[in-house]
Amino acid sequence: MQSTGSLTSVSALGVALADYDTAIFSITVEGRGKNGPAAKTAARPAIDALNACLKALEKDGVAIARDELTADLSVGVEQEYDHSARRNKRIGYLATYALSFKSESVDRASEVFDKLSSIEGCEVQSPDFRVKDIQGLQKSAFADAWAKVQQRFSDECESLGLKRGDYALATYQTRYDESESAGPRPMRAMAAMASAESVGGGGPPPVDIKAGKSTVKVTLTATFASKEV
Repeated sequence: MQSTGSLTSVSALGVALADYDTAIFSITVEGRGKNGPAAKTAARPAIDALNACLKALEKDGVAIARDELTADLSVGVEQEYDHSARRNKRIGYLATYALSFKSESVDRASEVFDKLSSIEGCEVQSPDFRVKDIQGLQKSAFADAWAKVQQRFSDECESLGLKRGDYALATYQTRYDESESAGPRPMRAMAAMASAESVGGGGPPPVDIKAGKSTVKVTLTATFASKEV
């Protein structure tokens, strides 16, 4: 408790956790050729294999949000620096196909990643896990912080011989920390090693990508004023 005249402030940290319910996958395919059509043709086998893999995953029960799937194909000149001539030199054309999709099959993210990354010519990023109802998580974190602030203020009033009912909330400030709620971070690519015993002890343990939990933290500072002032 910190007092300034008739004002008293109390701070507390509120935390809310939730299981991730969405995994975002991003895949890139590149093709090179002496001209634009040749570059696109070079990329075509990997693109076709990628689309076939997505259909197979869906058939196997993996949820893919087709209405939010994005795909983009760009073709441009590819250059490299010629040190002898001290200038960029065109070496051909580069076709880049970028595809991104969301899936609610978070528990199968490691399986999906393994199948996508096994396609020759595909570069697959580690899945980015997110929670859809981030506002609900923020609300829960604030409620947790507010409950802690009220309890702490009541406890301190009791220790100081003050009456909690003589004070009312005057102002408050919040500071949210959502660094662990979404976006790339080490945990997204964390490999969870199962024990060798779990696979019979005869071979190497499996390595799976685990989603973990989404975490939102909020620091709440509340200022209470005496009702008599």
